[in-house]
Amino acid sequence: MIKMLTQERVLAAKKVQNLSNYSIVVLFFALAVWVVVPIVGIFPLLLSVQLNLLKPGKKSKSEIFLNNLLLILVVFTVSVFFSSVSVKLDLIKYIADYQQLDRLTPFEAAESYGAGFEFIIYLLAYPVYYLTNGAAYAFLFNHALIINTLVVFVISKRLSAKYYPILLMIVFSTPTYYFQIQVMRHALSNTFLMAAITTIESSGISFFVFLFLSAFSHFSNFIYFAILVFLRLINKPQISFLNIFPLKSIN
Repeated sequence: MIKMLTQERVLAAKKVQNLSNYSIVVLFFALAVWVVVPIVGIFPLLLSVQLNLLKPGKKSKSEIFLNNLLLILVVFTVSVFFSSVSVKLDLIKYIADYQQLDRLTPFEAAESYGAGFEFIIYLLAYPVYYLTNGAAYAFLFNHALIINTLVVFVISKRLSAKYYPILLMIVFSTPTYYFQIQVMRHALSNTFLMAAITTIESSGISFFVFLFLSAFSHFSNFIYFAILVFLRLINKPQISFLNIFPLKSIN
């Protein structure tokens, strides 16, 4: 028995060493590719994170820091690529309304969308407008940064804590993923909605905040707002909106 345990420990140690060697090689390769072609380099960067996650045992602070640093690099790269699209379709209208934020409130700028109720897109862009003097690229980059940050750090991690880098590789290799910049309100609403779904069983405040942002980004998702709130209350009947009003019967 002792001999078998010793052999298992030796095999586990060898596995850790092999993964460490692979991840180091992949990391240097990823950084080299990223320097030359950034959008292509995100895939070996994500592979490097995946190899780090597969190492057995608890992750050290340095490993967690490295993984998050690589993910930040991925988010930044994809957001820059996102923001470099040609302006066409609904994006022309979005930018035109954004550039009027010096004399309109976010609610007034959104009057063309949902009678002014779909205002989240301009509310999030309001400080960006004044910080960048109304730069259109800053508007696009801010939008892309919000979406990709949620996709990488909230949605994918909650869907699969161990294999989320593979999930992200699939998402970022899908050409239609980059089309969503042309339909900003709907894309933003769907992203907030998916974030709400991934937090439905864990964080009441985050869940309701994401739902609110989704509903007032695009009214088409309002039906899912009602469905998810209903499911949340059924699953946790003692919790109501923002944990403020208890739903248990008072004896």
